[in-house]
Amino acid sequence: DREGLEPNILLEATGEKFDDEQGQLVKARICSTRKSQAAYGVYGRTNSKGKDLVLSMGTGYIWVANKGIDIEVGDFLMSSDLKGCAEKQEDDIIHNYSVAKAQQPIKWNAGETKRLIACIYLGG
Repeated sequence: DREGLEPNILLEATGEKFDDEQGQLVKARICSTRKSQAAYGVYGRTNSKGKDLVLSMGTGYIWVANKGIDIEVGDFLMSSDLKGCAEKQEDDIIHNYSVAKAQQPIKWNAGETKRLIACIYLGG
């Protein structure tokens, strides 16, 4: 299901293998599970061969949910229950559910639900 799929939203593996030998390993869905161990990268568009690109290492952008806690550069991010978003992790230890490290601070504005920020992807 591709409904709601847009660049920089967080994905999680479904556990189903693709019957494809051209590089796409597992099926994915938009993540809406807090602290998902299956979260592994953000959607990076479709390539020229029609394959979905999942960005999971290096630098890029990620949608972050407003959970009422400001974010500082270097804070670890984990998956959120807000569909396709990450949120600030409670501690400063990389876990199996850590997905990114913030590279921009966020001071949340009233009424703001999410924001796109630069990050370092941690590979899920």
